[in-house]
Amino acid sequence: MLWTKDVFTDFVLEAEFRFSGQIDSGFFLRNESEQIQLGVSRSLKRDMTCSPYIGKKGIYPVVAVGVDALLKTGEWNRIKIAVKGKKYIVTLNGKQVLDYTTDEALEKGPLGLQVHAGVDMEISFRNLTLTAM
Repeated sequence: MLWTKDVFTDFVLEAEFRFSGQIDSGFFLRNESEQIQLGVSRSLKRDMTCSPYIGKKGIYPVVAVGVDALLKTGEWNRIKIAVKGKKYIVTLNGKQVLDYTTDEALEKGPLGLQVHAGVDMEISFRNLTLTAM
């Protein structure tokens, strides 16, 4: 896992990612219990890209909509995650796929990139930007 040293409140995180294989990665939002998933959930055995995983509850409370039609395997994908208070809005390749309000979010915290150990995969990130709201 790769964490920022700084903590953040409301923000927009934008990044490009490219992957091969059955990836299990994601973006941690203010703590390691709140995540926007990239790739296949190890527990559900299916792709949950752009869906929120709430670690304290051990669940994906909702599934992002329309990701299958937008996600480009082996090519660069653009993700935008807007976090304001307890609300998460996720856009994939220019289309909004998630609007979710969590009851678990911390007010502020660091951001992280996650890659599961022991999973044969490759994921690359580039052009990460973070803008305060």
